[in-house]
Amino acid sequence: MISLQKANFVTFKKSNLRKTTKTYAKYTKYDDVKQYEENVLSVFKDAESIEKINGRVAQVGWSLALYYELSKQESVWNQVFNTRTFTLSDGVTDTVTYPSGGFFIIPLLSILILSASLAPKVNGGDDEQEYGPFTKRAELINGRGAMIGLLALSIVEHLNGGIALF
Repeated sequence: MISLQKANFVTFKKSNLRKTTKTYAKYTKYDDVKQYEENVLSVFKDAESIEKINGRVAQVGWSLALYYELSKQESVWNQVFNTRTFTLSDGVTDTVTYPSGGFFIIPLLSILILSASLAPKVNGGDDEQEYGPFTKRAELINGRGAMIGLLALSIVEHLNGGIALF
């Protein structure tokens, strides 16, 4: 059987004189990594920065789409996908769609532009600087125009039967 006994505790009275001790925050490499992450990830905290990055991708995509339209007379769909129709020996017709060169350029280009957009933050620079006519507002407006233009070009070409517009 367990018996419960009253324990005797000794208490000490603290003196009123306190010693002042200095404590220093320990500096670690983790602090650098945390500061680095906060600095780089701050790009994704506001919608304007994300829209700027999407606008940059759209501007370069629009330029490349227009270049291939003018030089090779390929529609946007044909720049991204190849569609082939085969007639087999038994008379069966089969249509196959597979990726074209543009399909692989899109993610590569997006990663490249994302990296370039993060570069000022990584290097500790100011990405808010404006140079003459290159302002934040102009970049947002041009990006929006490129996004709408790329979508509109795809829709118009689809309505025209897949024929290149230019």
